[in-house]
Amino acid sequence: MKKIFFDTSVLIAGMTTQHIHFVQSSPWLSLVANRVIKGFISTHTLAEFYANLTRMPHTPSVTPLIAQKMIKEWVLEYCTPIALDHSDYLLALDRIIGRSLRGGVIYDSLHLQAALKQKVHALVSLNERDFARLVDSQEIRLINPLTESPHFINRH
Repeated sequence: MKKIFFDTSVLIAGMTTQHIHFVQSSPWLSLVANRVIKGFISTHTLAEFYANLTRMPHTPSVTPLIAQKMIKEWVLEYCTPIALDHSDYLLALDRIIGRSLRGGVIYDSLHLQAALKQKVHALVSLNERDFARLVDSQEIRLINPLTESPHFINRH
């Protein structure tokens, strides 16, 4: 079974029917729910998911209790969180410092470190370009659901 790491952007889009990228993201999450692929996230994803979901401008808005329920009943039910230790954080820092990057890119680097630690087949993100600047060639496959459907699962 293919192991796929999901960035927060895909979880939010795939679980929010009003999201502009719901149609492209939800098939990826369906594969996880149907146990066709094994989904992974970083533990940091839980905080990002909550923060982003509860501040999105929907009508009706997502309350903290609804966000918690989505985390417990879907995200944690179907995706395995990968915890990072201090050595993983140092590797993530080394990655961005070696590329002279600053600021919030550290959070993408932490997600990437979790994906690499788990040795996943691919990282799926709506922000593929953010990860592309962090990845060495052939290190991990980056997939943007806007440009690639999950049909590759059966081809590789």
